[in-house]
Amino acid sequence: MPRVPASILNILKEVPENQLYTVCSKLKITETIEYKSFIAQNTHCPNPCTTFLEVQLTSGNTSTLSKIYHSIEGFLFVGGCAPGIGIAFNLIDACFCFALGNFFGCFVAIVSCFPIPGFKVAGKGLEKILAGLLKYISPSKLLNSFNKELNKRLANYLGIGFIENVGTHTKYLGFIRERLEEMVVGLNNPFATEVIRALGEVIKKMPSRTPKIQKGVTKGKFGSLGIATKGIDGYKISY
Repeated sequence: MPRVPASILNILKEVPENQLYTVCSKLKITETIEYKSFIAQNTHCPNPCTTFLEVQLTSGNTSTLSKIYHSIEGFLFVGGCAPGIGIAFNLIDACFCFALGNFFGCFVAIVSCFPIPGFKVAGKGLEKILAGLLKYISPSKLLNSFNKELNKRLANYLGIGFIENVGTHTKYLGFIRERLEEMVVGLNNPFATEVIRALGEVIKKMPSRTPKIQKGVTKGKFGSLGIATKGIDGYKISY
């Protein structure tokens, strides 16, 4: 069973414990039998949510992971109701998807982090992770499902009306397009696989940002995690 790459898990572990506890509470992870059992056995653990997730996601225990994911899957939509911590929701989803062999779901979850203000993948190794995931995704899956799943996920995290708001929709999808284009350029070669070509076709169908929107997106002050230190209520990170 695939274990979650350290590059994804390390970003999740950088989220402050109090923020991660909020996410775990909203996802009802703290109400699972597995979490309560872990707390009972680790009463003095300084970062219970962080440690619990790390232990579970590196365990390779498909049965337990499936049970936990099944219990939280229906609550993932609350990410849109929790200002500023959508990245944590996405990363938790991506980790569980990877651990359970749902590479397409993991790919979309990671890509969904790109437009969240301040999120940066430089130095985190996520581009390599995404490239690696493409080896396990069929071209037809990308062509037929990627945009649909991405829109649904962004609508969940960015709120009702996201798709109907042309300006916002273009801004976020345009930003994702730019990040994907950068990744594909590095993979582009005469022997490109069919799935890389399929991703290229998907990218062509995504909107481009206008200079005005681009200027607004790139403006801001960011902390070491890449999360905006200003302008996002309830998620201030600075080291």
